[in-house]
Amino acid sequence: MKKSEKKIIVFELIIIFFLILNVFVKNIFSGNNVVFPVGILLLISILLFGFEKVKMISKDKKKIITIIIFYTVSFLIIIYGFGLFTGYVKSPYSFTLKNIIKNTFPVVILLALLELFRYNLSHKSNKNKKIYFMMLIIFTTLDFLIALPSYDIKDCEEILKMLTLVILPSITKNIMLIDFSYKYGYLPTIIYQLIMNLYIYLLPIYPNLSIYLESVVMFLLPLIIKYIVDNTLTKEKKVTIERKKAKNIFSNIFIGICVLLIVIIISLYSNIFSYWIAVVGSGSMSPTIQVGDAIIVDKTIKNHLENLKVGDILVFRMKDSIYTHRVVDIKEENSTYLISTKGDRKGQVIDNWTVKNDDIVGIVKFKVSYIGYPTVLLNRFIKENKR
Repeated sequence: MKKSEKKIIVFELIIIFFLILNVFVKNIFSGNNVVFPVGILLLISILLFGFEKVKMISKDKKKIITIIIFYTVSFLIIIYGFGLFTGYVKSPYSFTLKNIIKNTFPVVILLALLELFRYNLSHKSNKNKKIYFMMLIIFTTLDFLIALPSYDIKDCEEILKMLTLVILPSITKNIMLIDFSYKYGYLPTIIYQLIMNLYIYLLPIYPNLSIYLESVVMFLLPLIIKYIVDNTLTKEKKVTIERKKAKNIFSNIFIGICVLLIVIIISLYSNIFSYWIAVVGSGSMSPTIQVGDAIIVDKTIKNHLENLKVGDILVFRMKDSIYTHRVVDIKEENSTYLISTKGDRKGQVIDNWTVKNDDIVGIVKFKVSYIGYPTVLLNRFIKENKR
């Protein structure tokens, strides 16, 4: 290991120590005031290691920036398209010119400093894995501090929400940005950050996505953009920056299959399409369906209740809860279906309610055993800590 690399590692260890101190001992810096320590860290890194601009042909730089803008904006258009199914939420921010400048100016400064700091560390790292790993810790922790004022970390549910919406997406985002910063310089990463962080201050509405859907999409987006950018540029012989060779056909097929599976999972969990995946949290349907089993629910039955029959496993809403019980009797009165249900567990009696048309969610098509058990445990943990 070179002496310069050891110097960077020591510098990063010191940063990690003070960031942990700030998080767990005395929370001085959070939100947009993270700009002050980031500015100081950038200045120190320039004094210690210098600051060199990446050398690239202007045509290559333009191509990289164009690709990043195109796919990032396309992503936002797709996300806003989801709002047609999930609805939209009004932005809490004012849209007068004065307030737009007031809200966006500190964010722009913070993001620019972050990316300049990231660039200076990554550019001096020579692809050292230890330096990269510690950079990932540093920038994920900084993202945590920036988001901290928006969450109550004393509440278990808020911690879970922060882990889902901030920490996990931050990991893949920083993997992409560290890699891009090393290969292509700071300008593409600044542009990506500005697009992904400023739109909420500039648009009057944003889509009302479920936490799960938003988290998975934000987790995947950087990986997809990184894959597209790297594979697009590796086809151009005139690009003068160092990068890996194009992946072989088998790895491309593997990635394609993974993305397809994840898209299917997102579609199922989002509950905005005809099929929905849900996790069973009680044992009333055992042994047919056990606690922790994931069930695939066909929601189209709501439009064809004449096809519902005794023996189907029905998913329905009753008393502000969702139940999964078997149909034992069906009656029809004036186009209203009156359905009796019962759990499969030994000793279960017919439920003391009648399921009607508007209560029905769908019918169970098939199950995947135990795959949802971690979700059950997590929900139990949250409920117990709320008491």
